[in-house]
Amino acid sequence: MGISGCANMGCDIGGFVGGAPESELLLRWIQNGIFQPRFTLNSANNDNTVTQPYMYEEILKYVQDAFNLRYKMLPYLYSLMYEASVNGLPVMRPLFMEFPDDIKTYSDKNLTFMFGRSVLVANVIEKMNKNSDYREIYLPAGSTWYDINNNFAEYSGGQVIKIPVELSSVPMFLRGDGIFITSEDVKRILFDEIKNLNLTISAERDNEFTFYDDDGHSEDYKNGMYSKIKISVKSGERKIIKFTREGNYKNSIERINLKFVSKLKGAYWVSVDGKKIARYLVRDKFDESSEGWYYNLSDRTICVKCAMPENEIIISTEKFDLIGMTEE
Repeated sequence: MGISGCANMGCDIGGFVGGAPESELLLRWIQNGIFQPRFTLNSANNDNTVTQPYMYEEILKYVQDAFNLRYKMLPYLYSLMYEASVNGLPVMRPLFMEFPDDIKTYSDKNLTFMFGRSVLVANVIEKMNKNSDYREIYLPAGSTWYDINNNFAEYSGGQVIKIPVELSSVPMFLRGDGIFITSEDVKRILFDEIKNLNLTISAERDNEFTFYDDDGHSEDYKNGMYSKIKISVKSGERKIIKFTREGNYKNSIERINLKFVSKLKGAYWVSVDGKKIARYLVRDKFDESSEGWYYNLSDRTICVKCAMPENEIIISTEKFDLIGMTEE
């Protein structure tokens, strides 16, 4: 449907007719449905049941986790829907759409997809048993891939990997030149404002992404009442993240939490709008601060938090000696 020009689509999660779906497969369908633009459970079951997200107590926690992930990804999804309105590219994309030179992406056995250009999703789609508690995933050639759910474990493209899965698993991988936007602020979509924006970025090449926002219900965007922030990332020893604005709508973003994947080394310094910010060697002090940066060795990401920049964030990974490793 997406590549046929219908970007805003989705199925009736759990099926529309027939008997009630069983618990594990309903969960897997929901975990896939959270990536569909139209996400709804809607049924006319013929066994006197109604398909609902809370119909099985034993999976309710995992269903709630999936719904929470959906809400967390809404800034990214809304931006992808804006992109679809401009150029027709669907939110859920077959692998060959992003990797046309990799013949293996044309196989109907992959059953994985790109969520925008930056995130590969490989939902678990079969019931688990003692012989199938893992998922085989083909990662397209031409990119490095980072496991979003496992400390950004790094994989080369062009290979099949095998990862363990459980009921909670929603396997997701960040592209080597990906930009993924999330927020924990939205629990009630019509009422809550996004004040804290999370950026997850990898930059083996230059890349960019447009974060789009408007009032969410009127057609005032036609008169310029929208906000577009183009996030441009320049790779290299100095990673430059530029924020270029367009539109008359004032969004509610106040703060940025950035995770920059940097497997080889940490930063030398980080600046926001031309001002170097404090480095923290102790995670607790970084968590307590309102501004600063920290190199997380568990997943090897450079973590930055600051007020929403006017212009740019620069992360230097240039060579330095021990004199440069002083805590401010």
